[in-house]
Amino acid sequence: MIEIVASMSLPEYREVCRAIGATRRRISPTGLRVLTVVGLTLCFEATVLSPLSHLAKLELILLPYLLAGVFALYIRRAVALSYRKQKKLLQRQTMHIDETGISGEWKGGDRTYRYAWSAFEHCIEIEGGYLFLLPAAGFVRVPKAALSPEEHAQLCAWSANVPCKS
Repeated sequence: MIEIVASMSLPEYREVCRAIGATRRRISPTGLRVLTVVGLTLCFEATVLSPLSHLAKLELILLPYLLAGVFALYIRRAVALSYRKQKKLLQRQTMHIDETGISGEWKGGDRTYRYAWSAFEHCIEIEGGYLFLLPAAGFVRVPKAALSPEEHAQLCAWSANVPCKS
């Protein structure tokens, strides 16, 4: 059995959110190409073929970029707010990892969890650790820094049936 005490900082939480977001994207590369072509066509029509003034055409071109920037700032702030609200759950949890799965409890022992290896949808290896994703948007993060080389090998052997993405 492997026993570790795990905590998660805001940068680590951002890394987790990025990794989960990358694996849960539903748009295919073909769909992205189609959206890009349609968007460029609409921009071309709005700027070149329309009878709008030069300033109005410039606004049509810059507006999507401005909205994308605002959206990126909003997402960053939403992640930080989510981290603050969940901070107690992301700090000082003791994890027990064995051949049956992952279990753990938080610092005060007031909450516990237990997941069999079969409960995980898949695993994502990120720079700071391993994310074991649950079907209902939950996850368990096992930090690499807390594992010795022997424990790392043991974790890989126990979780061999969980599909892993890098």
